[in-house]
Amino acid sequence: MEKIKLSDLLNFHEYERIRPEKVEEVIKLKRKRRLRVGPLVSLIFENYETVWFQIQEMIRAEKLLREEDLRNVMEAYKDMIPDRNQLSATMFIEIPEEERRNELLPKLVGIHERVYLIVGDRHRVKGVSGPESAVDYSTGRASTVHFLRWTLTEEQVEAFAREPVRVFVDHEHYRAEAEVPPQVKEELLRDLNKEEER
Repeated sequence: MEKIKLSDLLNFHEYERIRPEKVEEVIKLKRKRRLRVGPLVSLIFENYETVWFQIQEMIRAEKLLREEDLRNVMEAYKDMIPDRNQLSATMFIEIPEEERRNELLPKLVGIHERVYLIVGDRHRVKGVSGPESAVDYSTGRASTVHFLRWTLTEEQVEAFAREPVRVFVDHEHYRAEAEVPPQVKEELLRDLNKEEER
């Protein structure tokens, strides 16, 4: 899949002019790329458009102007765009109540290492997390945001198109699964079949 280049980014003022319509576009897009897995976990599957938006929002929030700063932001986000035969997602642990969050997050350490794509009856693909998905060592609690990537073989991609697909979280303190609905699956098939940048 195409990666974001410096020339793809808008400066602060250009982005501000089109931001309202971009916010609306990305909200609609993320609805089609969101999957809830049980009561606490949700995934947003990332692509070029969602990552471009996150980078632009970071530039806006930090009022970044220098090329070096823009390149640093691009570097931080670049791995969130999947390559061909890959999917990537931001996983959120959503526990609104502070008391319950304080109780559960220490028990959910390592949850980011236990997220699987189940393709049909034969294929189980483990999500791989980035280094930022570790424990918050200052508190000994699981982070509430994790970045995950799944790499599929050609056979698994073909099965993905034909067979039911589920996401399964298999952690000792949280077991839940959800079938990928048709609308989300259609989006993910586009990701899996995108040609890599030449």
